Amino acid sequence: MNPAAGVLHDGAGYHVNEEADFVIVGAGAAGATMARWLTAAGRSVVVVEEGPPARPATGDGRAALQQLYRDSGTTTARGPDPLLLLQGRTVGGSSFVSGSVHTALPEATWRAWAERDAAWKARVPWEKLEAARARVDNELAVNKTPRSLLSDDAEALARAMPGQAMATWRGAPGCVGNGRCFLGCPQAGKSSVNVTFLPLAMQRGARIYSRCAVEGIDWQGKRAVGIHGLFDNGYRFKARANVAVILAAGAVQTPGILLRAGVKGIGANWSCHPTVIVSGLWNKPLNYAGATQGVDVQLGHEHGIDIETLRLPPAWRRLTVPGWGTALAERVEQLDQVLTWQVRLRPEAVGRVRLGKLTRKPQVEFALTAADRRALSTGIALAAEGMLRAGALVAWPQVGGWSEEIGSLKQVHELMNRPIQPGALHLIASQLFGGVPTDARGQVVGTERLIVADASALPGAAGVPPLSLIHAAASVVADYWADARP
Repeated sequence: MNPAAGVLHDGAGYHVNEEADFVIVGAGAAGATMARWLTAAGRSVVVVEEGPPARPATGDGRAALQQLYRDSGTTTARGPDPLLLLQGRTVGGSSFVSGSVHTALPEATWRAWAERDAAWKARVPWEKLEAARARVDNELAVNKTPRSLLSDDAEALARAMPGQAMATWRGAPGCVGNGRCFLGCPQAGKSSVNVTFLPLAMQRGARIYSRCAVEGIDWQGKRAVGIHGLFDNGYRFKARANVAVILAAGAVQTPGILLRAGVKGIGANWSCHPTVIVSGLWNKPLNYAGATQGVDVQLGHEHGIDIETLRLPPAWRRLTVPGWGTALAERVEQLDQVLTWQVRLRPEAVGRVRLGKLTRKPQVEFALTAADRRALSTGIALAAEGMLRAGALVAWPQVGGWSEEIGSLKQVHELMNRPIQPGALHLIASQLFGGVPTDARGQVVGTERLIVADASALPGAAGVPPLSLIHAAASVVADYWADARP
């Protein structure tokens, strides 16, 4: 059955058989960008998304994990340090549950990738990438966070590191500072793709199906000709792609789909931006009104350490408060005085995606190097120092083996180069990269008409929030395929 064009289907009450020029797996930033520009070129597009339609979560943050994130936000990588992999699972993908930060890829990073990856250099030339970024930034109304949207956490970071702190570039023209980016903006104030690119694609005929997990790729020899899947209510989905299948399910799920399909050479060169949350206690209640991420400091260390403001929902902020028993209870009572920043690392380490032997689900393996740990040690100590200089009573570094709280600059300097032992960090990563080798047109190496458009096709960790890069790179690949014939 082929329902009418240009619509978002919330699941299905029947078996679906579809056909289009392009079948796109994943309705996040990359998939939506491909759909937007391919339909603009007059091509027919079907998009399939495993998660439900995008609806903002209510409450203090608990419900959001179950409603909007894969595995309720509990997916972890295998390695010596606990590493949560937060992945949006909804129409709009991680763009719906991100801070909508749009940082341009540094040209030096592009050149480093181009030197070691000829396919990347040919697929995404610098001039085309920059032109695509400008085009996307204009469409998504990207601009610097205004002073009126800087909450107390952002003002504190700006005071702590004057001359280094920069206002964050965001695609959020309707932001009113409610700080619920990670829960889905209730005002639709962000330029997430569920309110931008996907509606534009639907205006030009794109058909989107939610609540459908892709089970496999259909082949004719080495050529991908479609996909098949299953809706969450048991009805089957099948879609034929007359030109190409596009995978845009993210840097964990896209490798997983390919590994289950038996494609060789998949899963290596995986990376992420591991982050550590540093929190601090102020001597008065803080004004949290403002952007979720408003100020960023790029410290320029060898591995690309950044410190960012990070306004967390109350239920999530509570998890950054250390201690046990009475001490913990007393600190939680002062939750309205707790401020959080994140220390983000561009790691030296490289991981891998494999399939679980029993579950057949993708599993990430990742371990920081000694150099990564030294860089994080410096970044965490500098964040704690910045909090104290900005007015915090104490800082909580969240590192096993360190002091539970830091109350003086002397303590900070003692910790500056203290080694962080394996297992001492609780890491979070929502920015994931690599795992799939692709050719100069974005096709998976060894296949035909099977395109990867998401961050799993990037050569490594970008060192900056990747949303702008993902949009721009996908836009360039869409241009290559806009005139392709069946």
